[in-house]
Amino acid sequence: MKILAIGDVHGDFDAMVQLMEAHQPDLCLQVGDLEPVRDEEDLLQLQAPAKYRRVKSFPAYWSGEKEIPTPTIFVGGNHDVFGQLEDHDPGRKLYPYLIPNLQFLGRWGVITLYNGITVAGLSGNFSEADYDEPSARRRRRGDATGWRASRENSHFRRDEVQSLIKACRNRQVDIFLSHEWPAGLVSEEEAKRLASLWRVGAPQILSYGKDPIREIVDAVRPTYHFCGHNHRRFEGRIGRTRIVCLGIISSGADACCIIDVPQKYEPDPGVCSPLATIRHKFPHDYNEKMAKIMRKFRAGEEITDQTFLDMGLNPISTAPLEFDPWNPRKRQTRFF
Repeated sequence: MKILAIGDVHGDFDAMVQLMEAHQPDLCLQVGDLEPVRDEEDLLQLQAPAKYRRVKSFPAYWSGEKEIPTPTIFVGGNHDVFGQLEDHDPGRKLYPYLIPNLQFLGRWGVITLYNGITVAGLSGNFSEADYDEPSARRRRRGDATGWRASRENSHFRRDEVQSLIKACRNRQVDIFLSHEWPAGLVSEEEAKRLASLWRVGAPQILSYGKDPIREIVDAVRPTYHFCGHNHRRFEGRIGRTRIVCLGIISSGADACCIIDVPQKYEPDPGVCSPLATIRHKFPHDYNEKMAKIMRKFRAGEEITDQTFLDMGLNPISTAPLEFDPWNPRKRQTRFF
């Protein structure tokens, strides 16, 4: 399976799609700071300097004018619209697709694809001040305040790190995604060498690595670990894990990495819930069918379980899928 990993996108979806078209992967993985900003209202949730707070190319993909050609799984970064992402967090039993072919892995999550490849991920960046706060408290505060722009919204918590490690126990994780780098990836000697190339101090380079990310790598021992955040390309190893730190999308080749991961078994027919904890089986035309359902929704048609059944897809439950056809900002699906 040909997989394309992409670094920080910062709202430049057109550039991301160009990389997909150039490399023609089977799957794309993205490591945060995707910035799927739909409109000015979303900007109120985006924590970033004023000069970077603007609506970019995502609205054309949100409206369906443009399409993402490759199935894409992503985690959140420190510059993301977390109110929107919280509405698509599989951990809260919410529909994980923002648009066809764009799936949020959640604040933390593990997904086994149709061919047996397992991907784990942790969203956000590290803050020592917020690390021990329960994630549920952050969610309650965000829901109460409308997820206004705040650094603390993007910080991952200890309970999320521990939940991810527990979910990966006794599973062979092929790929781990995070926004931050793991601690210990860059040695002091290597940091001194890189300081002159990157024009930053060696202590700052050493500070890129975070202990909780290293804890996950040591416990899960994935084959690959992709990360971003620092807009620098760097590769190294921790034990059996190949670590690839990706650059920003504007850096061209430094922003992406192609790997070929052997399939563990042939795809099975049928489809099961994207929220399943063990296996995810998708038919080859799954994304095409999901796109048709989204077009029906945008046309104002009622979307129910029968809509999925008519297309040969298995609904998550016997309860109707909740859509608000009159409010495009609430078109996500809730699963009960």
